[in-house]
Amino acid sequence: MLLIRLLASTRVTIAALVLLAAAAGIGTVVEAAWGRQFAVWYVYGATWFLALLGLVGLNLAAGILIRFPWPVSAWSSVAMRAGMLMFVVGAAVTIVYGIEGQVVLRKGHDAENMSVKSLCRLTVVRPSQRGQRSTQITFAPGPVDWPEGRSLDFGVKDGFGVRVVKFLRHSRDRIEWVRDDANFIGPALQLTMTGNGNAPVGEEWLTSSVFGGEAVVGPTRFELLPIPVETMVAGFLKTPENPGASGSLSVHFQGRVETLHVEDCLGKKIAIGSSGAAVEIAEYLANARPTSGGRFKSLGDKPKNPMLELKVYLPDQKEPVRQIAFARLPLMSLDGVRGYDLPVKFVYHHAGVAHAPGARFLQSPDGKLYCRAVIDGALSDAREVTKGDRFAIGGGYEIAIRDYLPRARQEISCESSPSAERESYSAGAAALVELTLGGQPRRLWLKQDDEQFGYRQLVTPQGVVTVALECDRRPLGFRICLKSLDRKTEKRDATEDAGQPNKETVTGKASVTGEAGSSDAGIVSLVDITDAAHPNPAGYRIATGQPISYGRFRICQEGCEEVQGHASASVLKVATDPGLMIKYVGCIMLLAGLVGSTLMRRPRLRSRSVAVAQNISAADPPVVRRDVAPDMRIRRAA
Repeated sequence: MLLIRLLASTRVTIAALVLLAAAAGIGTVVEAAWGRQFAVWYVYGATWFLALLGLVGLNLAAGILIRFPWPVSAWSSVAMRAGMLMFVVGAAVTIVYGIEGQVVLRKGHDAENMSVKSLCRLTVVRPSQRGQRSTQITFAPGPVDWPEGRSLDFGVKDGFGVRVVKFLRHSRDRIEWVRDDANFIGPALQLTMTGNGNAPVGEEWLTSSVFGGEAVVGPTRFELLPIPVETMVAGFLKTPENPGASGSLSVHFQGRVETLHVEDCLGKKIAIGSSGAAVEIAEYLANARPTSGGRFKSLGDKPKNPMLELKVYLPDQKEPVRQIAFARLPLMSLDGVRGYDLPVKFVYHHAGVAHAPGARFLQSPDGKLYCRAVIDGALSDAREVTKGDRFAIGGGYEIAIRDYLPRARQEISCESSPSAERESYSAGAAALVELTLGGQPRRLWLKQDDEQFGYRQLVTPQGVVTVALECDRRPLGFRICLKSLDRKTEKRDATEDAGQPNKETVTGKASVTGEAGSSDAGIVSLVDITDAAHPNPAGYRIATGQPISYGRFRICQEGCEEVQGHASASVLKVATDPGLMIKYVGCIMLLAGLVGSTLMRRPRLRSRSVAVAQNISAADPPVVRRDVAPDMRIRRAA
């Protein structure tokens, strides 16, 4: 009972309310200076703020209990205190269990989940005795970069462990290629291009997989082709003479080479020496384009993208194997789709293929590097090159080989992004993750929700391990589809823009253009929403400043994503407030207590005023009026 009296004391009430008001003021200042997420993390969602709410709640609860049993005259005061207590409890529930996410929709697309930007989800898929085993870890990294020395260790079990060594809320990536003879992806070249007067034009890494690779430096295009079979090297180093109108195909198998003219061999089964293997050119496509089902068709007879449909007959197989050969992409095949390499290799040449300005690099199986420059649309004679070589490629340009790695892997590192770049999409969150596999730790950088660097594969003695970093996803409980997206503009006076610089559009914000006459007034999204209870689509209009409520969620128009100045996707903010109903009940109780207190005070005030008036009447002496004599009136008048 003593503790309840202490908590219900006036001093505790005043101290708790003053501290709560000061905390709310600090939160307002922090939110204005560093943003809402920063204020939620360091103020409203902090342990000390929840403890302060708990103190206010205990004070209110003690004030209610100390008046028990409650007389009729105290019901209004109890109702007000109970309402305030409910409001505090609702605020705490909102802070702890409330969720705020984002949905990005393109026209005609739908979504059933929202992305929670404040939470990260790390997924690791690794081989096990029962197949693939997936591990998902969700953590809240906070709104700022982690300081040095801070890490998040999830422990090690059965030789597998995960630790987040570093986290950057806003990052930019730095890509490097390093020599690795065990876990290599392919060869890598670092090229530097100069123009007239040795003026630098650009620098780029040219890398390749088993199907080849390409890079663009300035106005030129470069190819890197790792030749898998020694007999194919000669065919790449020298263009065959008179390939014919449909081109020529060289077939390589077990050291044997067969050269076929497409026009003469179309539809025929040609044996590859005495190996027992054969090949058939089933179809010639002058301008191949993919269709559904993994097939191709030709769009016209002009040889813009020549391709051959092939049938390969192997000695140990009864049925032929389908294969393709491109003139523009010499190493492209269906091996990646099948999951294994076909022992028969092909090189398809076509005289109608025009080469873009640049160069073609070839890597032989023994690691030697050859180059054929493209001068006036034709490939020059091949020459062997190495690190440090410099040569002309036509058009007044020169190329220098700064580095050459015959077997290389990509190494990605991230650093904190400057504040000027933090609004761009590329300056996303990144984490340095340490995986312990078989007792051996390995570190790698991952960028959150990044198409290129958000997903990585590691080759380990136990097998291939995949790692992904993305925002946490939460189900909506319904499906939302974007029907249309409209950006409304309003007229502006030209004098308003005088001397004002143009402001570029930022994702998630309505843009303001520097042209006089119009500006963005808002964004309007027309959506259809369906769920299990309502299978028929219901149309809703979500506009800037005009949110809608559906189920337990409140959906607001947060902005739009843009491509070349046009709105391409609607960005919707989705939030749920589980403490909202509790706060509503608290407000009703508080209002009822105020009304009851007012009504109970009115009769008391009336009776008290009547009593005071009666006391005053009894205490004052009677007023005596004296008439003035008539002679005095006459005298004064005279």
